[in-house]
Amino acid sequence: MTGCYPSRVGIMGALGPNATHGINAREMTLAEVMRQRGYATAIFGKWHLGHLPQFLPTRHGFDEYFGLPYSNDMWPWHPDLVNKPLAERQRRPGYPDLPMIEGERVVIPA
Repeated sequence: MTGCYPSRVGIMGALGPNATHGINAREMTLAEVMRQRGYATAIFGKWHLGHLPQFLPTRHGFDEYFGLPYSNDMWPWHPDLVNKPLAERQRRPGYPDLPMIEGERVVIPA
């Protein structure tokens, strides 16, 4: 989103559900540049630059956001397990729920 290598902006690898950091507020995103030129901006899909409110796309130049705050492979339920009876499901340890976010509001909790 910044045109920079992740390591240059302090992000070393994919940010997961336990990350406490994200994109720095001082970094200029492409969306912020486009907004300055009068464009409307939106992002749909995975945002992998931090899941806490201060790191969400709406705080970094995007007018609209609908998507996941991190990868679906960081979801606690393997896709093969979702349709099994509840008693047969096994949650992967260490993974919180995977919310669907619209703007800055969780619209589908998990």
